[in-house]
Amino acid sequence: MDLSLTGAIGTPEIVGFKNRFDLTVDLREFAYEEEGVRLEGFAPSFDVVNRATKALQQSPLFREVQLVDAKASLDGARVDFRLNLPFAQEQKP
Repeated sequence: MDLSLTGAIGTPEIVGFKNRFDLTVDLREFAYEEEGVRLEGFAPSFDVVNRATKALQQSPLFREVQLVDAKASLDGARVDFRLNLPFAQEQKP
């Protein structure tokens, strides 16, 4: 899937990275705001979270990709994470 931006929200940019980089990531929250996007979800390992972060860093849509939080669940079965993705330029909803 091409990661080019289509529409103001750019959903392919956010969701498409899962397929393009073969990532198993489940998103619980997708918050689109004027200054950027906030994602919260979980993955099976820290490696997958790091790969997702690096995949999103390749996008010209975002000024930077901030991994705000990543911690293993109590049973160690998954890693919960939160990413902030400030836009490179102001977006018009």
